[in-house]
Amino acid sequence: MRKGLFFSLLVLSILGGWKGDACGQFYENFGEDYMQQENLVDEVDMIAGEIKVIEANFPTRVSIRDPEIAEVSKVSEREIVVTAQMKGMTRLVFWDKVGKHEYLLKIFPTDTAYINDQVKQIIKDLELDNVYTK
Repeated sequence: MRKGLFFSLLVLSILGGWKGDACGQFYENFGEDYMQQENLVDEVDMIAGEIKVIEANFPTRVSIRDPEIAEVSKVSEREIVVTAQMKGMTRLVFWDKVGKHEYLLKIFPTDTAYINDQVKQIIKDLELDNVYTK
């Protein structure tokens, strides 16, 4: 039970960007300025190539900070379709009849090799001899 909990926290720390010595790479890759404001907006985790549909109520304006990381591929009366392009973070902001909506889009790489390498590094840093990845 304890090992399972530890491993779960380890994986969550990588995917969620937990700020620690072993997980500092997340902050270097994605930028500290996003993380300082992270709690002000809704977060959407995506994998490069993934498509997400975000509900809207007759959007009048849509803005995305970095279209190289994610792009708005379709806007209709009831939804906004976002496509993850590459690893990184960007903000999606749109206005509709309800008001202003902000999302922090976290895009992770498509291959699991990146995550596996991060887990291996954390295991090594923590000197966990009996823990390994496949």
